[in-house]
Amino acid sequence: MSLLYGIGSVLMLHRVQADSREDFRPNRDMAVSPEFLERFIADAQQRGHTFVSLDRICDALQAGTGRQLLALTFDDGYRDNFTLAYPMLKRLGIPFTVYVTTSFPDDEAILWWYAIEQMLQQQDEIALADGSVLPCRSSQEKLDAFVSLRQLIMALPVDRLGDRVNALFEHASFDWRNICAAQALRWTDIDELASDPLVSIGAHTVSHPVLCALPEEQVRAEMRDGRERIEAHIGAPVTHFCYPFGSRNEVGAREFELARQLGFKTATTTRWGNIFPRHRKHLHGLPRVPLTNAFDWNGFRRQSLRRFSRGRVVTV
Repeated sequence: MSLLYGIGSVLMLHRVQADSREDFRPNRDMAVSPEFLERFIADAQQRGHTFVSLDRICDALQAGTGRQLLALTFDDGYRDNFTLAYPMLKRLGIPFTVYVTTSFPDDEAILWWYAIEQMLQQQDEIALADGSVLPCRSSQEKLDAFVSLRQLIMALPVDRLGDRVNALFEHASFDWRNICAAQALRWTDIDELASDPLVSIGAHTVSHPVLCALPEEQVRAEMRDGRERIEAHIGAPVTHFCYPFGSRNEVGAREFELARQLGFKTATTTRWGNIFPRHRKHLHGLPRVPLTNAFDWNGFRRQSLRRFSRGRVVTV
């Protein structure tokens, strides 16, 4: 089975949150429940998997050894990483990485995906500034509206993004600083996490942009400046990076090469895949496996088999 699964997987998470009874939650797959995560860890260990740090994954790749290794990674920098995930993982002795977008603890992140979700939950229609109206009475209409708004927002220039998002709507005006402060890690949280040997702090840019849409020097600055800001706070090197959004639509060979030039040991994408020995030549384009409340081992095996049968074990 090692031919199918390689040396293991880097697992992608964002948040740990209690289950919600809200029917419309387009961001639901960004969170796992505390109960699910603890069950998953116990089940994985019972199946022979070992939870390790990203450094251990990197070492295993370089040495060409390792089997059934799992590394937990959390993207962005949500406060529940500290308040819910950390106490549990510390109690269980499970290493993990938090990739921090520095605009999160700086209260400057534009968390439009949560603002739009909440707006759609509360309203039956959304009036846009161009005069069009998005109906959102049913769950399907709300989802269609969310997808349409996501496409509009993802295409906006990143400068003054909060103002640009507000300008899309006829009536809405989001208080981005308060939205961010309610959701994001504090620098004091990050300092405490970084002081624990179980925890690695990785870089995830300054502003979480779509990197492929930016000029090369701006991409380099996002990667470099985010890392340097974290290092200044925690007083330790930051050696791992994660690309925002991270699919084939947002990052590619240029971004991989920049991460290598900037000296990161590894850089992870959101491309689905396990880690194979040949990834030691592609440390700056590593795939991950998303972990959601819907995860099941049979589905994981089927997806691994499909990817393996297509030969898709290298990300470039």
